[in-house]
Amino acid sequence: MQNAKDLDALNKAYAAGGSVGKAGNLEAYRENLQRLGEGYTTAAEELEAYQKALESNDTKAIRVAENTLKNAIKLGEAAAKYGVNAEELEKLTMELTNDSRMGFDAAMKTAIGYMTLAEELGISVEELQNTLATLTASFDGLKAADIDALFTQISDKAKELGVSVTELAEQVASLGTQFGVSGEDALEMAALFTQANSDLGVSNDELIIQTQNIASEFGLSAKAAAKLAVENQRMNKGVAALTENWQDWKNTLKTADKTSTDYAKAMGELTQVVRDLTGAGDDFVMTSEFLEENMELIE
Repeated sequence: MQNAKDLDALNKAYAAGGSVGKAGNLEAYRENLQRLGEGYTTAAEELEAYQKALESNDTKAIRVAENTLKNAIKLGEAAAKYGVNAEELEKLTMELTNDSRMGFDAAMKTAIGYMTLAEELGISVEELQNTLATLTASFDGLKAADIDALFTQISDKAKELGVSVTELAEQVASLGTQFGVSGEDALEMAALFTQANSDLGVSNDELIIQTQNIASEFGLSAKAAAKLAVENQRMNKGVAALTENWQDWKNTLKTADKTSTDYAKAMGELTQVVRDLTGAGDDFVMTSEFLEENMELIE
């Protein structure tokens, strides 16, 4: 901590300033630094520069140094309040100020948002910025606030699916570009494909080709075609599983004790196949009565 040293430097700067009028609102900076001294590391370099400006008696230099010190105090307070690294906050704030039309306060607020969000997601600030830039390029009609909202939706969906937020965002951006759909539709398609990757072992490339073919052949929207492509893959999986395992399942279900593990296993596997073939949800549970009534249909 540099609090005592900084307060001493400020006192010297204050004395060097002579008339308060010469230094503008120097007393306000004295109070700010004293407040920082209660718990924050303060900016010794800015204080030293401010002292030199006061000694120069150059009004412009004093004004610039005052503003620099004011911003340093804001950075120190913000770093302590939000629990972020002060040096990284300063660097990112300066980058945003230089690379955009943001004022200092807006850039610092944005930098804090990036740093806290990146930490929450377990990614670097650079990865977050690159991801947002990719989304912006793909959906160039969206304003910054809309991109932020879309990224929040992507983040929530990534948590739900248990996948990387950056990978899902890249997929959303890619689908948006390929199919010319909205961010929301691209996210829905990306979520469908991601789930299909896990459940069906089918690649994105294959699903994209099928989606394009279905959309072209039947004149459907990309989102509707994507749903059909996934359902088609799910049905194919069900048919393949039924063809390969039906005789074994049939024998087990006819001969095994209904309370046995073999019976339960066969019933569970056949239930999943029926779900795949019919599009029934996970809440569908096949009973022995249902099986007996529909054995011939399944066969």
